[in-house]
Amino acid sequence: MNLRFYYLVNVILISRLVFLVRDRPLGRRGLSLIVLLQLAGLLVFHIGPALGVLAVLLLLLNILLYYLERKTTQLNALRLSSLLIQVVVCSIFFSPRINLGLNRGLLPFVQRCGQYSLFSACVSEIDWLQCTTILMGFLLVGNEANLLVRHLFQVLDRAPKKEDTARAVVIVDRREYNAGRVIGILERMLIYLFILTNQFTTIGFILAAKSFARFYELEQREFAEYVLIGTLLSALLAVSVAWMVKLLLA
Repeated sequence: MNLRFYYLVNVILISRLVFLVRDRPLGRRGLSLIVLLQLAGLLVFHIGPALGVLAVLLLLLNILLYYLERKTTQLNALRLSSLLIQVVVCSIFFSPRINLGLNRGLLPFVQRCGQYSLFSACVSEIDWLQCTTILMGFLLVGNEANLLVRHLFQVLDRAPKKEDTARAVVIVDRREYNAGRVIGILERMLIYLFILTNQFTTIGFILAAKSFARFYELEQREFAEYVLIGTLLSALLAVSVAWMVKLLLA
């Protein structure tokens, strides 16, 4: 496993947290934040032609995403596709052919800073590969799984709805939809954590508590379908990511 590659994937995933509560096309401020975070994350690598090409590619991909978001109604599918493309592009620069290395002046700088901190000894003992891999899983089940679940809700037309009496139309219940987003994120993160720690029986209590809290609302068929689909998708994605991380750590 390549620690540098996982580090850069995490930088990209962290920058994409701007999508977490944004169901509309990305604005210029959001684009600027993504670009700045990704370019800042590249500073740990060796400055040279390869790094320059990678920086330009990431910049162009983000700008392309910014413009394409204004031409599609499938925002979440587009955002997931952009992540896949960015990860594939990054993997090329850590292949044996290019093998982008770390900035040679970074390690001595960190070691000098560590001389003035009591935490330097603790930091040096951390298994950074393990931490980076686990963090990648948390970011995947938190934000990226949320994008996938919302995309499937849109495709299946199973988002919670309410009647707009003023216009006599049925619209998406944004309040319930946003509440479901938060619940789903917490649910996936807990399931992910419990699988990593082999606490499989605890997962049942999470799902049971969620069903109990919405017991009376589940009498409505459409809402029950929304909750059931969301719960099963969230659980499936959390389990899949957790097992993938366990395989990477093995």
